[in-house]
Amino acid sequence: MASRSLALFLRALNNSYQYLQKGEFYARAHLRGFSVVQYDAHDDAQIQLQQLRECLASSESARPKALFVNPVSDSLLTEVARQAVRLGIPWISLNRTPGHVTDLRREFPKAAIFCVDPDQRGVGRLQGQQFQTLLPAGGELFYVHGPQFASSARLRLGAVQSELSASQIHMTVGGGDWSEESGFLAAMSWLRSARNRDWGACVIGAQNDDMALGAYRALQHQASARKRPQLTRVRVTGCDGEPNYGQRLVAEGVLAATVVIPPTTGRAVDEVATALEVGMGTLADVSLDVTSFPAIEALSRTVEREMKLKRPGSPSTASTSHSTRGPYRSVFRPTRSVVAATPLGATAKK
Repeated sequence: MASRSLALFLRALNNSYQYLQKGEFYARAHLRGFSVVQYDAHDDAQIQLQQLRECLASSESARPKALFVNPVSDSLLTEVARQAVRLGIPWISLNRTPGHVTDLRREFPKAAIFCVDPDQRGVGRLQGQQFQTLLPAGGELFYVHGPQFASSARLRLGAVQSELSASQIHMTVGGGDWSEESGFLAAMSWLRSARNRDWGACVIGAQNDDMALGAYRALQHQASARKRPQLTRVRVTGCDGEPNYGQRLVAEGVLAATVVIPPTTGRAVDEVATALEVGMGTLADVSLDVTSFPAIEALSRTVEREMKLKRPGSPSTASTSHSTRGPYRSVFRPTRSVVAATPLGATAKK
């Protein structure tokens, strides 16, 4: 009896967005009558490649109906994707638009190979708009970039650069690997090199909420260790915006803003399930809309209120620099131990 399973290859189950992806996949697959085989690459491209090879090496009756892959490294998967297509197994790239998808479509014009991806350029455009809203008179932006081999990271960066090209914001780019620790280390490096700045005219933006939280921790640590409370005036933004994580960090005032990226797995399962029902054929790429949290207009109103408070003669408040970090007035109380300012080297890699 042929398998009626779908295989999900996750980059790493190490943050709230990846768990959201997993949950959406299971729920939609079971709704459509499929079982699920799940793989976790632990952010290791070679492990993911081996998992895919072993899956395809199984007997024909045991092979899944389709492979859903969130790549660790886009470039390493060309040959294994070609092998899947030759076996007649649909290949769906999640949250990436790798070059091998385009190449394989030319090679196999009738194959079911496609991408379900958030609008990555839209993510970058929204981040650029957030930065301009937070720095209306210009200033310094430190931007924490994801891995260079990830197409999503490159597309977001390019869109941010385009959005800021006519602004008075000077951007410095630092590297991260999507982890909270990498955001902490990148921000620490920037803070050591960035001296005598107007910290109120500085923003740190990160390509996901984990790296943004790491950058926030670095600011808190350096503000305490160097006795420079003005560092807490630096606002931090992220991306992913999962309701119980990124959006919560905004509501608690840790982040000034995030970009909400919807899960891609549910839509991907629906596309494949429908195609299998009516007869598999070529499928078009799917791009999902992304949104700013809070909306740009709400963020702008918050910034305007902050500016009014700073004008001569305006009532001042001792908590202004902290409580207006985000659009909601709230005092942050850590709900995860990793939020506390921790010396460099004391953070274990997740």
